Amino acid sequence: MPEDASATGEPAELAERVRLALESGDLDAIRDLLDPSARWGAPEGPHEADCQNRDQVVAWWPALEPPVHVRWSRR
Repeated sequence: MPEDASATGEPAELAERVRLALESGDLDAIRDLLDPSARWGAPEGPHEADCQNRDQVVAWWPALEPPVHVRWSRR
């Protein structure tokens, strides 16, 4: 986990950062929340086409059709 997203901080604070980044599609904020060695791929992977680090994950994100913006409901 990146230093600025430390697990020692308040969980609600971190959850809010994640929610805001995903809802807005802010790639810089998403990148800041990912570990430098983050991996992303299909559940049946691993495959050569899988993302091997956070820069690859962030580069892949806008290629989604339609762009992914997450909507969260608060209960």
